Amino acid sequence: MRSLKGFSLRQAAAAFLLALCVLPAWAGLSVYTNWSTLPPVSAANQRHVDFGPNTLEGEGARLSYTTSIGDCNRYYLIFVGWVCSLGSDTGSVTQSATSSLLGFTGNALSVYSGLNNNSTSITVTFANPTPYVGFLWGAQFSAENTMLINLTLADNSVVTLKNCRDKYNAQCVGAYVSQNWLNDVYNFLLGWLLGDAIQYYPLYVKYEPSNGVKIKKVEFQTYDCRNCGFLSSDTVQSFKVDYLTYVDAAVAPHHLRVTAPASSTAVGSDFTYTVTACGNADCSLPWTSGVTGTLSFTGASPSVATQAFSIPAGPANSATVTLRYNGAGTGTVGMTAHSPTPSNTPKVFCGMGVPATSTGSCAVNLVTPPHHMEVTTSSATGLSCNPVTYTIKACADPGCSTRITNGVSGTLVLSGATPVSSFGFTTNGAGEASVTAYATTPAEVTASLTGLSQAPTNNPPVFCGMGTPAGSGKSCVYTTQSSALSFDVPNHAAGEVQSVSVYAIKTGEVATRCVSAFANVNKTVRFTCAYGNPNAGSVPVLVNGAGLNATGSAALACDGTGQSLSLAFDANGRAQVDVSYADAGQLTVAATHSGSGADSGLSLTGSDTFVAVPHNLEITTSGPYVAGSDFTATVRARNAGGGLMSNFGNESPKVVLTLSKTGQSPTGGAAKAGTFSGSLGPVNAGVATSSAMRWSEVGAPDLSATVNDTSIYGTSGVSVSGTTSGVGPFVPARFDVGVTQACAATGKSAFTYSGQPFKVKVTARNAQGEVTENHDGTGTMSASFAKAATLSAVTNAGTGSLSQTAVAASSFVRGEAVLTTPSFTFSSRATSPTLVSLRATEVAPGSVSSSGGTEGSVALRSGRLRLSNAFGSGQTPLSVPLQLHYWSGRTWVLNTDDSCTSVPASAVVLARYQDHKGAESSPWGGITASGFAAVSGQGGILLSAPTGGATGTIDLAVNLGDSTTDASCLSAHPASTGAQRSWLRGQHGACSGTGDFDPSARATIGVFAPESRKVMHAVDLF
Repeated sequence: MRSLKGFSLRQAAAAFLLALCVLPAWAGLSVYTNWSTLPPVSAANQRHVDFGPNTLEGEGARLSYTTSIGDCNRYYLIFVGWVCSLGSDTGSVTQSATSSLLGFTGNALSVYSGLNNNSTSITVTFANPTPYVGFLWGAQFSAENTMLINLTLADNSVVTLKNCRDKYNAQCVGAYVSQNWLNDVYNFLLGWLLGDAIQYYPLYVKYEPSNGVKIKKVEFQTYDCRNCGFLSSDTVQSFKVDYLTYVDAAVAPHHLRVTAPASSTAVGSDFTYTVTACGNADCSLPWTSGVTGTLSFTGASPSVATQAFSIPAGPANSATVTLRYNGAGTGTVGMTAHSPTPSNTPKVFCGMGVPATSTGSCAVNLVTPPHHMEVTTSSATGLSCNPVTYTIKACADPGCSTRITNGVSGTLVLSGATPVSSFGFTTNGAGEASVTAYATTPAEVTASLTGLSQAPTNNPPVFCGMGTPAGSGKSCVYTTQSSALSFDVPNHAAGEVQSVSVYAIKTGEVATRCVSAFANVNKTVRFTCAYGNPNAGSVPVLVNGAGLNATGSAALACDGTGQSLSLAFDANGRAQVDVSYADAGQLTVAATHSGSGADSGLSLTGSDTFVAVPHNLEITTSGPYVAGSDFTATVRARNAGGGLMSNFGNESPKVVLTLSKTGQSPTGGAAKAGTFSGSLGPVNAGVATSSAMRWSEVGAPDLSATVNDTSIYGTSGVSVSGTTSGVGPFVPARFDVGVTQACAATGKSAFTYSGQPFKVKVTARNAQGEVTENHDGTGTMSASFAKAATLSAVTNAGTGSLSQTAVAASSFVRGEAVLTTPSFTFSSRATSPTLVSLRATEVAPGSVSSSGGTEGSVALRSGRLRLSNAFGSGQTPLSVPLQLHYWSGRTWVLNTDDSCTSVPASAVVLARYQDHKGAESSPWGGITASGFAAVSGQGGILLSAPTGGATGTIDLAVNLGDSTTDASCLSAHPASTGAQRSWLRGQHGACSGTGDFDPSARATIGVFAPESRKVMHAVDLF
């Protein structure tokens, strides 16, 4: 069994069976069960019949065929004649059948047995016996011998091939079919029951007698299967044949060819002709049946006049004849005899140094040999990346003043370099040739010439000159120096494309370049990338957009395989490539150029290491943004495309990110920088975060992220930073509310009367309790971060109402707002002393409040000013007594803590004058009244003594309001100046109504107080 290589059977499908090795076999029998390809053409005149375009009839005189049809079993029927018995039918042979078996396409030969006692067959007889026969056989391979191939050989012996599957019977072709136990069981059962093995198999069968005896004819024969089934006595048998192959061996060669390696040769040198037998016009089919003949030689004094040749039968189809021409001129070859005689005219094709043609010249020129050959170069040294041009001259005299112009050919051998190189050459009409070669490894390269078509007459035959004129005995050594690829990928921001120049240079000398070999050419350079620090990554370096990995993907890591790119080098030997890397770290890009063709063996390498740093450090923050409290900051390393750099932070030593405050709003004026604190956590996958960053002030800071100077990024020379502006804004952590009581006399309990203004200070503080001075609304800073707030009563709020609650943003000066006009007024004057705490809250919902901080309380008392009547002689000033009271919860009591209240004289009203008779009169006596200042809740209004001894009564009041008219119970209300102490008004019972009134009293002048009027006890009740 042998494997198959060659043409496919009309685009046959892929093979589906495994070839089986069968031990006993006919000598020369080949069975192919894997026939995705069929046996190749093995002879010049191989023929095939595919029953489609190529039919048996189309083969003409090459073959003939006959058929034998098995007739049905007949009986004689009166009036009808002979008719087929019931259940019997006639066989058939057709050349236009079709088959679905693999390998069968178009028409095929079908041999059908019919049901009868006879065989059906077709016999193909070859006009000229063929050395072999091949065909595609689609048959039912079973235990029965019902399908036969009978091959009649030239010695009249017969070889029979059968469809049986007995592996011990050499005739059983079915033994080659793949053994499939399930199919076999299935076929056996059906065959036993019905007498029909239903499975067909396609096989390619070739028979070539091993003893060289040829095949005269082949018969394809089949019988029906007699009594071969339990349920069926007889079964029809049929098979198909396609692609019948044979050789028509009764023709002569198409033509004979005589060729030589050159059209000229030196006088006296060996010259070889080759004779080739061709089976067709272009000699693509060899003639292998054997040829003999005689060559003749004329002109130029040949060493022999004739020379016989013989091409024996077999695989070879050529022979050689060697001679010498000993004289100058033209030598011509001819063929005087040949057997068998070629069928073509002309019988012989010639080709001297060129392919043979029917009109080709059979002549060669004989030339005078050179005196010596010269080999020179322009320099004795060069770079391995540059080619060196060797100039070869064929010299007719010692000084080479005259050249041999008829073309000297040979081989230039360069040894000493690896590998040894050789180059064929032929000098031109000027007697000169040039060879451009590479010595691709550093070495001393020695030049020599071999195989010269014309042997020089001088010894030494070759003169050399490496950088000098050629001369006898001079060195033939050219020295090559190592070279490399040079390029520099700068440290850069990740994702930014770098334009990089690539040069081929002398190793270690950037200025010495391989310009001549790399000028205005495209060269293939393979780039690879390797991770340094970190030592792994997830994306590759891109060169001209190609990822340096096996697939060129931009999404896969460097894998050491890289990508080969065609680089266009300019006239200066420089190529430009675009290099980019989307992640962070230190990487190495290596480049290799491996020569091919003329510079095969050249290997240039180079590498460069670079650092890719973040294009920017993106800073994001999240609140709450509260002065002095922790907030969260995250820094992400981003490349130029905005992608996260997951390798940032995997280097060793690990990069450290620092977040600092570089600016802020507000600025100017008394703006404070505050204290910025906290540190970022370690960088992982390009991200560092901290939830414990703090700023002690109010406003919007500007933040900057930087890398540590000792990291690979800090030492790269490429700036790595990130900024963000206006973080926040940051607000105070809380307000503190401070209350200054309206009355806080030394040694006394501080208090405030209901309705009396008191002082409130609202202080903005951070979480550490420090004043946030940037909480300022005065406009002296570049921006105002103070917001309006409002005051509210918290404890005992239901006892009254708070006025003047608005805290304007502009009230805050460096974190503090002072209010002087708030007051709390009891809903009822009969309210006992009460502490009311105050809360400050920004108007914006959910913002700063004093809740949780300090909330001051105002100590409130419901108060009043009480005047008493006074009596005097008129000889001295008269003091009208007064007291300051507060409601104790049961009664009005003296407010001994009040040493604060005062009233100016302008607020004392002298309202009505009466003389000593009780008649109302105009003011008299020039009496004036003083103001007063309370001491421990008591005081008096001093009336001056009247002039002229006047006597009578004067009604007086104290204007505690804001207007020029008092609100007392007196009937007259002369103009006065209000004392703005309305919280001391009260219901004095002197007049009707429910409102509060200014206090009033009467001063009597000129009499003493009645001694008969005595008061034991008095209480005011409400």
